[in-house]
Amino acid sequence: MTSRSLAAVQSVVVILGLCAAPAGAQPAPAVVALKAPDGVTLKATYYSPGTPGPGVVLLHQCNRDRTAWAEFAKAAAMRGYHVIAMDYRGFGRSEGERFESFQEQGPVIAQKWPGDVDAAFAWLVAQEGVDKQRIAAAGASCGVNQSVLMARRHPEVKTVMLLSGNLTPPAREYLRDASWLPVLAAASHDDGNAVEGMRWILGWSGSKLNKLVEYQKAGHGTDMFAVEKGLQPAMLDWLDAHLRNASTTPVTSQPVTPTPVEVFWRTL
Repeated sequence: MTSRSLAAVQSVVVILGLCAAPAGAQPAPAVVALKAPDGVTLKATYYSPGTPGPGVVLLHQCNRDRTAWAEFAKAAAMRGYHVIAMDYRGFGRSEGERFESFQEQGPVIAQKWPGDVDAAFAWLVAQEGVDKQRIAAAGASCGVNQSVLMARRHPEVKTVMLLSGNLTPPAREYLRDASWLPVLAAASHDDGNAVEGMRWILGWSGSKLNKLVEYQKAGHGTDMFAVEKGLQPAMLDWLDAHLRNASTTPVTSQPVTPTPVEVFWRTL
């Protein structure tokens, strides 16, 4: 073999080596189909870190779909978290009736969404490598209430991250009773009374670890990611601090002293 031929072979070997995926590389995001309890097909995207780790369920706001969480989900997977982002029924690529207004969706949200969210939760914890006892929920806007209700149904949820939303009475009561559950909340002052609403939500929680992140002109829900570049890293740091090493010891409800917010509203 001539020196020129040898050099050509070596060049091909180098190129192939650069193109080959390294062992243990993070897999590409995978689109999955979930079956709701009533048979409706829901679409979701699964982001695997390629290594064992905790899980995160992402729930989008009602004027977006699961793609709003894509960059955060990729970053979370790079940090070692198994992540699933789902489209609610009637949104994105999921089946289900499309509605003209949020008010029209009310019965579906109350009666169907919890089962849909549970389908995503069940799929995630069934995946190889997922730490089934360390799960987080993150929701934006109408996903806020669904995140807390998911935590209420599943004690495996060790923390919730809430962006620009509100809670129904059952969700508020759960936060009041689950004083062990740390809550990260974020909202922007240009988004109506979103900051006051998130502060009110945290007022129901008995956790001493809660954190409120306030912005001035960042918009609504996951739209804040495009304006405030520090929000996603702050949420990832929150997961590292409050999920990765969270206790897996079962927690039982204990009598709690009413928070000032609860006392005020019950009196009113």
